[in-house]
Amino acid sequence: MTELRIPRPIGVALLALLTMIVSFAVVAPAEAAGNPYSEYRFTFANGQVLTGSTQGGQGFEAPVFDTGYTIHVSCSAVFDDGWSSNQGAFPTQGVHDAGWEILSYKIDRYKGNGSYHFTCGETFTPSSITVKKNASPASEAFDFDLNGEIPAPPGGSSSTYDGAIASVLGDNVDSYTWSNLDAGSYTLSELMSDAQRTAGWQFTGVSCDSGVWTAGDESVAISLRGGQDITCTFSDVLEAEPEPVTVSVVSGTCEWDGESSNTTVTITIDPALGATVTLTGPGVDIDFTSSDTIVVGPGEYSWSAVAAGGYELSGTSSGEFTALDCEPEPDPVTVSVVSGTCEWDGESSNTTVTITIDPALGATVTLTGPGVDIDFTSSDTIVVGPGEYSWSAVAAGGYELSG
Repeated sequence: MTELRIPRPIGVALLALLTMIVSFAVVAPAEAAGNPYSEYRFTFANGQVLTGSTQGGQGFEAPVFDTGYTIHVSCSAVFDDGWSSNQGAFPTQGVHDAGWEILSYKIDRYKGNGSYHFTCGETFTPSSITVKKNASPASEAFDFDLNGEIPAPPGGSSSTYDGAIASVLGDNVDSYTWSNLDAGSYTLSELMSDAQRTAGWQFTGVSCDSGVWTAGDESVAISLRGGQDITCTFSDVLEAEPEPVTVSVVSGTCEWDGESSNTTVTITIDPALGATVTLTGPGVDIDFTSSDTIVVGPGEYSWSAVAAGGYELSGTSSGEFTALDCEPEPDPVTVSVVSGTCEWDGESSNTTVTITIDPALGATVTLTGPGVDIDFTSSDTIVVGPGEYSWSAVAAGGYELSG
Protein backbone atom coordinates (compact mmCIF):
# COMPACT_ATOMS: atom_id res chain seq x y z
CA MET A 1 0.00 0.00 0.00
CA THR A 2 1.34 3.37 -0.89
CA GLU A 3 1.18 5.86 2.01
CA LEU A 4 -0.01 9.36 1.30
CA ARG A 5 2.10 11.83 3.08
CA ILE A 6 1.07 15.42 3.39
CA PRO A 7 3.70 17.93 4.22
CA ARG A 8 3.15 19.31 7.75
CA PRO A 9 2.46 22.93 6.77
CA ILE A 10 -0.16 21.83 4.28
CA GLY A 11 -1.65 19.34 6.75
CA VAL A 12 -2.04 21.97 9.43
CA ALA A 13 -3.82 24.25 6.99
CA LEU A 14 -6.13 21.49 5.75
CA LEU A 15 -7.06 20.54 9.32
CA ALA A 16 -7.95 24.11 10.11
CA LEU A 17 -10.12 24.27 7.00
CA LEU A 18 -11.95 21.05 7.92
CA THR A 19 -12.50 22.31 11.45
CA MET A 20 -14.01 25.53 10.09
CA ILE A 21 -16.33 23.61 7.77
CA VAL A 22 -17.51 21.39 10.59
CA SER A 23 -18.09 24.45 12.75
CA PHE A 24 -20.26 26.08 10.10
CA ALA A 25 -22.23 22.86 9.70
CA VAL A 26 -22.93 22.78 13.41
CA VAL A 27 -23.54 26.51 14.06
CA ALA A 28 -25.69 27.44 11.03
CA PRO A 29 -28.80 25.43 12.05
CA ALA A 30 -28.62 26.94 15.52
CA GLU A 31 -28.64 30.48 14.12
CA ALA A 32 -31.64 29.68 11.94
CA ALA A 33 -33.67 27.92 14.61
CA GLY A 34 -37.45 27.77 13.77
CA ASN A 35 -39.37 27.79 10.49
CA PRO A 36 -41.11 30.50 8.52
CA TYR A 37 -44.71 30.95 9.73
CA SER A 38 -47.82 33.01 9.14
CA GLU A 39 -50.26 34.85 11.40
CA TYR A 40 -53.72 35.24 9.93
CA ARG A 41 -57.08 37.00 10.42
CA PHE A 42 -60.26 36.08 8.50
CA THR A 43 -63.56 37.99 8.87
CA PHE A 44 -66.76 36.26 7.77
CA ALA A 45 -70.14 37.62 6.74
CA ASN A 46 -71.75 36.33 9.95
CA GLY A 47 -69.43 38.53 12.02
CA GLN A 48 -67.12 35.74 13.16
CA VAL A 49 -63.40 36.56 13.15
CA LEU A 50 -60.87 33.74 12.89
CA THR A 51 -57.30 34.44 14.03
CA GLY A 52 -54.31 32.22 14.62
CA SER A 53 -50.86 31.14 13.53
CA THR A 54 -49.80 28.48 11.02
CA GLN A 55 -46.87 27.44 13.21
CA GLY A 56 -45.22 26.57 9.93
CA GLY A 57 -45.13 27.61 6.31
CA GLN A 58 -48.10 28.93 4.37
CA GLY A 59 -50.47 26.39 2.88
CA PHE A 60 -51.74 25.62 6.37
CA GLU A 61 -55.32 24.30 6.76
CA ALA A 62 -56.89 26.29 9.62
CA PRO A 63 -60.06 24.87 11.27
CA VAL A 64 -63.02 27.28 11.15
CA PHE A 65 -64.11 26.95 14.78
CA ASP A 66 -66.19 23.77 15.20
CA THR A 67 -67.98 23.93 11.84
CA GLY A 68 -65.97 21.20 10.18
CA TYR A 69 -64.76 23.70 7.56
CA THR A 70 -61.16 24.69 7.06
CA ILE A 71 -59.52 27.75 5.56
CA HIS A 72 -56.44 27.40 3.40
CA VAL A 73 -54.04 30.01 4.80
CA SER A 74 -52.05 30.98 1.74
CA CYS A 75 -50.94 34.03 -0.20
CA SER A 76 -51.44 32.12 -3.46
CA ALA A 77 -54.78 33.78 -4.37
CA VAL A 78 -57.01 30.85 -3.47
CA PHE A 79 -60.05 33.12 -2.91
CA ASP A 80 -62.46 34.50 -5.49
CA ASP A 81 -64.78 37.31 -4.30
CA GLY A 82 -64.74 35.96 -0.78
CA TRP A 83 -65.03 32.23 -1.51
CA SER A 84 -62.39 29.53 -1.66
CA SER A 85 -61.46 28.36 -5.14
CA ASN A 86 -60.61 24.95 -3.68
CA GLN A 87 -63.14 22.17 -3.18
CA GLY A 88 -63.78 19.86 -0.27
CA ALA A 89 -64.04 21.20 3.24
CA PHE A 90 -63.22 24.80 2.29
CA PRO A 91 -66.18 27.29 2.34
CA THR A 92 -67.26 27.41 -1.28
CA GLN A 93 -69.84 29.61 -2.98
CA GLY A 94 -73.05 27.74 -3.74
CA VAL A 95 -72.07 24.89 -1.41
CA HIS A 96 -71.79 26.39 2.05
CA ASP A 97 -73.81 28.77 4.19
CA ALA A 98 -73.54 32.36 2.92
CA GLY A 99 -72.66 33.39 6.46
CA TRP A 100 -69.20 31.90 5.92
CA GLU A 101 -68.42 34.10 2.94
CA ILE A 102 -65.02 35.72 3.56
CA LEU A 103 -65.35 39.48 3.83
CA SER A 104 -61.67 40.17 4.41
CA TYR A 105 -58.46 38.39 5.24
CA LYS A 106 -54.92 39.32 6.17
CA ILE A 107 -51.87 37.04 6.31
CA ASP A 108 -48.61 38.30 7.84
CA ARG A 109 -45.57 36.20 6.81
CA TYR A 110 -42.55 35.89 9.10
CA LYS A 111 -39.11 34.41 8.53
CA GLY A 112 -37.69 31.52 10.50
CA ASN A 113 -35.82 33.90 12.80
CA GLY A 114 -39.08 35.70 13.65
CA SER A 115 -38.50 38.82 11.56
CA TYR A 116 -41.34 40.24 9.47
CA HIS A 117 -41.29 39.17 5.85
CA PHE A 118 -44.42 40.47 4.02
CA THR A 119 -48.24 40.76 4.22
CA CYS A 120 -50.98 39.68 1.85
CA GLY A 121 -54.76 39.98 2.07
CA GLU A 122 -57.83 41.56 0.63
CA THR A 123 -61.20 43.02 1.61
CA PHE A 124 -64.00 41.61 -0.52
CA THR A 125 -67.06 43.26 1.03
CA PRO A 126 -66.50 46.55 2.87
CA SER A 127 -68.99 47.95 5.38
CA SER A 128 -70.69 51.35 5.54
CA ILE A 129 -72.56 53.62 7.96
CA THR A 130 -75.13 56.13 6.66
CA VAL A 131 -76.66 58.98 8.63
CA LYS A 132 -80.04 60.65 8.00
CA LYS A 133 -81.74 63.47 9.88
CA ASN A 134 -85.43 63.83 10.78
CA ALA A 135 -85.91 67.39 12.08
CA SER A 136 -89.20 69.09 12.90
CA PRO A 137 -89.43 71.50 11.20
CA ALA A 138 -87.09 70.37 8.41
CA SER A 139 -85.57 73.80 8.10
CA GLU A 140 -81.78 73.41 8.29
CA ALA A 141 -78.74 71.12 8.13
CA PHE A 142 -76.95 69.39 11.02
CA ASP A 143 -73.33 68.18 11.31
CA PHE A 144 -72.22 64.64 12.22
CA ASP A 145 -68.93 62.83 12.69
CA LEU A 146 -67.92 59.15 12.87
CA ASN A 147 -65.11 57.69 14.99
CA GLY A 148 -64.10 54.06 15.36
CA GLU A 149 -61.83 51.54 17.05
CA ILE A 150 -60.55 48.76 14.77
CA PRO A 151 -59.45 45.54 16.60
CA ALA A 152 -55.83 44.50 16.36
CA PRO A 153 -54.95 41.89 13.72
CA PRO A 154 -52.68 38.97 14.71
CA GLY A 155 -49.29 40.27 15.68
CA GLY A 156 -50.42 43.87 15.09
CA SER A 157 -52.00 46.71 17.02
CA SER A 158 -55.47 48.26 17.03
CA SER A 159 -56.19 51.34 14.96
CA THR A 160 -58.64 54.24 15.03
CA TYR A 161 -60.96 55.71 12.44
CA ASP A 162 -61.79 59.41 12.24
CA GLY A 163 -64.26 60.12 9.45
CA ALA A 164 -64.94 63.40 7.73
CA ILE A 165 -67.58 65.68 9.25
CA ALA A 166 -70.81 65.47 7.26
CA SER A 167 -73.61 68.03 6.92
CA VAL A 168 -77.10 66.54 6.45
CA LEU A 169 -80.38 68.38 5.85
CA GLY A 170 -83.07 67.44 8.37
CA ASP A 171 -85.68 66.37 5.79
CA ASN A 172 -85.33 62.60 6.42
CA VAL A 173 -84.24 62.25 2.78
CA ASP A 174 -80.78 63.78 2.55
CA SER A 175 -77.99 61.49 3.83
CA TYR A 176 -74.23 60.94 4.07
CA THR A 177 -72.38 57.60 3.90
CA TRP A 178 -68.99 56.67 5.33
CA SER A 179 -67.93 53.71 3.17
CA ASN A 180 -65.12 51.13 2.99
CA LEU A 181 -65.19 50.66 6.76
CA ASP A 182 -63.49 47.79 8.58
CA ALA A 183 -65.31 45.77 11.19
CA GLY A 184 -65.03 47.42 14.60
CA SER A 185 -66.72 49.64 17.20
CA TYR A 186 -67.92 53.02 15.94
CA THR A 187 -69.58 56.07 17.47
CA LEU A 188 -71.76 58.28 15.28
CA SER A 189 -72.36 61.69 16.91
CA GLU A 190 -74.50 64.72 16.17
CA LEU A 191 -72.54 67.99 16.43
CA MET A 192 -75.20 70.43 17.62
CA SER A 193 -73.96 74.00 17.19
CA ASP A 194 -74.30 76.69 19.87
CA ALA A 195 -76.61 78.62 17.57
CA GLN A 196 -78.89 75.59 17.15
CA ARG A 197 -79.05 75.02 20.91
CA THR A 198 -79.83 78.68 21.50
CA ALA A 199 -82.59 78.53 18.89
CA GLY A 200 -84.23 75.73 20.88
CA TRP A 201 -83.32 72.55 18.96
CA GLN A 202 -83.65 69.44 21.14
CA PHE A 203 -82.33 65.93 20.42
CA THR A 204 -85.25 63.46 20.68
CA GLY A 205 -83.69 60.12 19.70
CA VAL A 206 -81.79 57.94 17.22
CA SER A 207 -82.47 54.54 15.68
CA CYS A 208 -80.66 52.30 13.19
CA ASP A 209 -82.20 49.97 10.64
CA SER A 210 -79.98 46.94 11.35
CA GLY A 211 -76.96 45.63 13.21
CA VAL A 212 -76.05 45.93 16.87
CA TRP A 213 -76.33 49.49 18.19
CA THR A 214 -76.95 51.41 21.41
CA ALA A 215 -78.51 54.87 21.47
CA GLY A 216 -76.76 57.56 23.50
CA ASP A 217 -77.18 61.27 24.16
CA GLU A 218 -76.92 62.82 20.67
CA SER A 219 -74.94 59.73 19.56
CA VAL A 220 -75.17 56.03 18.79
CA ALA A 221 -72.61 53.27 19.41
CA ILE A 222 -72.42 50.72 16.57
CA SER A 223 -70.77 47.30 16.57
CA LEU A 224 -70.03 46.98 12.86
CA ARG A 225 -69.45 43.61 11.23
CA GLY A 226 -67.78 43.14 7.92
CA GLY A 227 -70.13 43.51 4.97
CA GLN A 228 -72.80 45.46 6.89
CA ASP A 229 -74.54 48.57 5.58
CA ILE A 230 -76.25 50.37 8.47
CA THR A 231 -78.41 53.51 8.27
CA CYS A 232 -79.04 55.53 11.45
CA THR A 233 -81.63 58.31 11.69
CA PHE A 234 -81.33 61.11 14.26
CA SER A 235 -84.44 63.06 15.31
CA ASP A 236 -84.59 66.65 16.60
CA VAL A 237 -87.42 69.06 17.32
CA LEU A 238 -87.35 72.84 17.55
CA GLU A 239 -88.72 73.74 20.97
CA ALA A 240 -88.55 77.51 20.78
CA GLU A 241 -90.36 79.69 23.35
CA PRO A 242 -94.04 79.53 22.30
CA GLU A 243 -95.77 82.67 21.02
CA PRO A 244 -98.86 83.83 22.97
CA VAL A 245 -102.27 83.42 21.35
CA THR A 246 -105.56 84.83 22.69
CA VAL A 247 -109.03 83.48 21.99
CA SER A 248 -112.46 84.99 22.63
CA VAL A 249 -115.95 83.76 21.73
CA VAL A 250 -118.79 86.30 22.13
CA SER A 251 -122.49 85.98 21.32
CA GLY A 252 -123.72 89.19 19.74
CA THR A 253 -126.91 90.65 18.30
CA CYS A 254 -130.12 88.64 18.48
CA GLU A 255 -132.47 89.30 15.55
CA TRP A 256 -135.83 88.08 14.31
CA ASP A 257 -136.13 87.25 10.63
CA GLY A 258 -139.91 87.01 10.68
CA GLU A 259 -139.91 83.29 11.37
CA SER A 260 -137.09 82.45 13.82
CA SER A 261 -134.47 83.92 16.12
CA ASN A 262 -130.84 84.39 14.95
CA THR A 263 -127.87 85.15 17.22
CA THR A 264 -124.48 86.17 15.79
CA VAL A 265 -121.40 84.55 17.39
CA THR A 266 -117.94 86.07 16.87
CA ILE A 267 -114.84 83.85 17.24
CA THR A 268 -111.58 85.81 17.52
CA ILE A 269 -108.19 84.03 17.33
CA ASP A 270 -105.18 86.34 17.60
CA PRO A 271 -102.99 85.57 15.74
CA ALA A 272 -104.90 83.58 13.14
CA LEU A 273 -103.94 79.88 12.96
CA GLY A 274 -102.47 80.15 16.47
CA ALA A 275 -105.21 77.94 17.94
CA THR A 276 -108.17 75.72 17.12
CA VAL A 277 -111.54 76.64 18.67
CA THR A 278 -114.33 74.06 18.86
CA LEU A 279 -117.90 75.42 19.20
CA THR A 280 -120.71 73.01 20.15
CA GLY A 281 -124.44 73.49 20.78
CA PRO A 282 -127.85 72.67 19.28
CA GLY A 283 -127.08 71.38 15.80
CA VAL A 284 -123.57 72.91 15.88
CA ASP A 285 -120.13 71.19 16.12
CA ILE A 286 -117.58 73.33 14.29
CA ASP A 287 -113.78 73.81 14.46
CA PHE A 288 -112.26 77.21 13.72
CA THR A 289 -108.57 77.95 13.08
CA SER A 290 -109.04 81.62 12.27
CA SER A 291 -111.44 84.39 13.28
CA ASP A 292 -114.99 84.20 11.94
CA THR A 293 -118.63 85.17 12.64
CA ILE A 294 -121.50 82.67 12.38
CA VAL A 295 -125.24 82.67 13.09
CA VAL A 296 -126.83 80.20 15.51
CA GLY A 297 -130.28 79.55 16.86
CA PRO A 298 -131.45 79.84 20.48
CA GLY A 299 -129.86 77.46 22.99
CA GLU A 300 -126.90 76.67 25.29
CA TYR A 301 -123.44 76.66 23.67
CA SER A 302 -119.88 75.83 24.85
CA TRP A 303 -116.44 76.34 23.33
CA SER A 304 -112.86 75.23 23.98
CA ALA A 305 -109.50 76.27 22.50
CA VAL A 306 -106.24 74.34 21.93
CA ALA A 307 -103.01 76.15 21.01
CA ALA A 308 -101.33 75.23 17.73
CA GLY A 309 -97.68 74.20 17.48
CA GLY A 310 -95.36 77.02 18.50
CA TYR A 311 -98.12 78.88 20.39
CA GLU A 312 -99.37 79.00 23.97
CA LEU A 313 -102.83 80.11 25.09
CA SER A 314 -102.89 83.38 26.97
CA GLY A 315 -106.07 83.86 28.97
CA THR A 316 -109.32 81.89 28.79
CA SER A 317 -109.32 78.56 26.96
CA SER A 318 -113.01 77.63 27.29
CA GLY A 319 -116.43 79.10 28.00
CA GLU A 320 -120.23 78.93 27.67
CA PHE A 321 -122.99 81.28 26.55
CA THR A 322 -126.74 81.32 25.89
CA ALA A 323 -128.17 82.34 22.55
CA LEU A 324 -131.56 83.94 23.34
CA ASP A 325 -134.85 83.55 21.54
CA CYS A 326 -135.19 87.10 20.22
CA GLU A 327 -138.77 87.02 18.88
CA PRO A 328 -139.89 90.71 18.82
CA GLU A 329 -142.38 92.23 21.33
CA PRO A 330 -145.93 91.66 20.03
CA ASP A 331 -147.94 94.61 18.71
CA PRO A 332 -151.11 95.53 20.66
CA VAL A 333 -154.49 94.60 19.21
CA THR A 334 -157.88 95.75 20.57
CA VAL A 335 -161.18 93.97 20.18
CA SER A 336 -164.72 95.17 20.88
CA VAL A 337 -168.10 93.55 20.30
CA VAL A 338 -171.08 95.89 20.67
CA SER A 339 -174.77 95.15 20.16
CA GLY A 340 -176.47 98.07 18.49
CA THR A 341 -179.95 99.00 17.29
CA CYS A 342 -182.78 96.60 17.82
CA GLU A 343 -185.39 96.71 14.98
CA TRP A 344 -188.60 94.88 14.05
CA ASP A 345 -188.67 93.69 10.52
CA GLY A 346 -192.43 92.86 10.51
CA GLU A 347 -191.86 89.28 11.58
CA SER A 348 -189.14 89.23 14.22
CA SER A 349 -186.71 91.30 16.18
CA ASN A 350 -183.21 91.93 14.76
CA THR A 351 -180.27 93.34 16.62
CA THR A 352 -177.15 94.63 14.90
CA VAL A 353 -173.82 93.51 16.41
CA THR A 354 -170.57 95.30 15.52
CA ILE A 355 -167.24 93.41 15.84
CA THR A 356 -164.17 95.67 15.73
CA ILE A 357 -160.58 94.23 15.48
CA ASP A 358 -157.87 96.90 15.45
CA PRO A 359 -155.73 96.30 13.57
CA ALA A 360 -157.46 93.88 11.25
CA LEU A 361 -156.10 90.30 11.32
CA GLY A 362 -154.52 91.04 14.72
CA ALA A 363 -156.91 88.63 16.45
CA THR A 364 -159.69 86.11 15.93
CA VAL A 365 -163.08 86.80 17.54
CA THR A 366 -165.57 83.99 18.04
CA LEU A 367 -169.25 84.96 18.50
CA THR A 368 -171.70 82.35 19.75
CA GLY A 369 -175.41 82.40 20.60
CA PRO A 370 -178.83 81.16 19.36
CA GLY A 371 -178.11 79.81 15.92
CA VAL A 372 -174.76 81.67 15.74
CA ASP A 373 -171.16 80.38 15.90
CA ILE A 374 -168.97 82.61 13.78
CA ASP A 375 -165.23 83.49 13.70
CA PHE A 376 -164.09 86.96 12.67
CA THR A 377 -160.52 88.06 11.80
CA SER A 378 -161.46 91.57 10.73
CA SER A 379 -164.08 94.13 11.70
CA ASP A 380 -167.67 93.45 10.59
CA THR A 381 -171.36 94.06 11.44
CA ILE A 382 -173.95 91.29 11.52
CA VAL A 383 -177.63 90.92 12.48
CA VAL A 384 -178.72 88.45 15.14
CA GLY A 385 -182.06 87.54 16.74
CA PRO A 386 -183.03 87.94 20.36
CA GLY A 387 -181.09 85.89 22.92
CA GLU A 388 -177.97 85.56 25.03
CA TYR A 389 -174.64 85.82 23.18
CA SER A 390 -170.97 85.50 24.13
CA TRP A 391 -167.73 86.25 22.39
CA SER A 392 -164.01 85.54 22.92
CA ALA A 393 -160.84 86.86 21.25
CA VAL A 394 -157.43 85.26 20.65
CA ALA A 395 -154.44 87.37 19.48
CA ALA A 396 -152.83 86.39 16.19
CA GLY A 397 -149.07 85.70 15.87
CA GLY A 398 -147.03 88.80 16.63
CA TYR A 399 -149.89 90.49 18.49
CA GLU A 400 -150.98 90.79 22.07
CA LEU A 401 -154.53 91.63 23.24
CA SER A 402 -154.81 95.02 24.85
CA GLY A 403 -157.97 95.40 26.95
